[in-house]
Amino acid sequence: MELLQNVNLSPAISKACPGILYEKGILYDRLGEFDKAFQCFSAANKNVAQSLLANQIDKQHYILKIEKLRSNLLAERDSYVDTRPHHSDDVSPVFLMGFPRSGTTLLDQILSACVDVETLEEKPLVQTMIMEFQNQGFRYPEDLPRIDETLAKELKAAYERKLSEYLPYPGYKTIIDKLPLNTIDLGLIYRVFPESKIIFAMRHPADVCLSCFFQNFQLNEAMIHFLELNDTAKFYHLVMSLWNEYTNKLPLNVHVIRYEDLIRNFDAETKKLFDYLSISWNPSIRNFHAHAKARKKIATPSYHQVIEPIYNRSMYRWKKYLKHLEPIFEVLKPHARKFGYTFVEKVPAQVNRQSKWIQPIAYSPFSNSAAN
Repeated sequence: MELLQNVNLSPAISKACPGILYEKGILYDRLGEFDKAFQCFSAANKNVAQSLLANQIDKQHYILKIEKLRSNLLAERDSYVDTRPHHSDDVSPVFLMGFPRSGTTLLDQILSACVDVETLEEKPLVQTMIMEFQNQGFRYPEDLPRIDETLAKELKAAYERKLSEYLPYPGYKTIIDKLPLNTIDLGLIYRVFPESKIIFAMRHPADVCLSCFFQNFQLNEAMIHFLELNDTAKFYHLVMSLWNEYTNKLPLNVHVIRYEDLIRNFDAETKKLFDYLSISWNPSIRNFHAHAKARKKIATPSYHQVIEPIYNRSMYRWKKYLKHLEPIFEVLKPHARKFGYTFVEKVPAQVNRQSKWIQPIAYSPFSNSAAN
């Protein structure tokens, strides 16, 4: 911090300003000076929001896509009911998704430490199917009901061709396709891979939004919504409302794992996850961070965190920023209730690895009142 305090943040080094401010925010947070940390992150985001790249991105484009996906889903009746034959030799990846900063990278690193697993970190595989769908003259998502067995095979073939660019010889390993915001394209995923397993990472909504607001993301049509706290909460609301509509309408094969449960009881949670995937668990999984550190590159903002052993400093972090987060609580509370979280729980003083495991919440879809 002493080194950074002496850096001149004049316009002459404006390109470096956001990075320095983000770094100072992280340091203030670790020093317990939370108001200063929030001010630094806010200043960094404001600086990025004024950049040329930010001004070239249409913020509403991604929002309209989510709203269209939800409207299209709600307008359909039985068109998602799958009657196509399935073949045991079909490629059927496991999709790891959730809202950004919900623990997907942590899960990715845990799974990648298993010799029976190949993980693909944020590759445009689902986007390749969307492009193929559109290249054939169909509208996305309006024409999703027109996917028949023949078209589904063509979209799957496009997925597999793209997959081969990253994994030329996957063998018999379990393939994990990890990209958090694949969540919004679950309708397409289900139509093409109806038997695929889905791992859904969940975390307290306030912690998720705070972490996204504090993160130095590479800007695109999705990440630009994390530059303002109100936009972050609204974006969370739209994505998670769509997720709940999918779980209500589709017979998805989903395993939900909560970040807090994983931190509290690593062995129990990972054993259940591995059982779900039908892969063997062994105690060496506890050293996943050593495997992550040995990898050449981790292409997500969590790279510096997943090379550490399990820690609890990110649990209930939102409580340290209550006065700053209060304006978005009304947007987040319906989601917190549905996902089994509360806004009044106490912060555990220390994680007990042997503590009693908290059972996963039972899922019920949003009611209309909660989603609107």
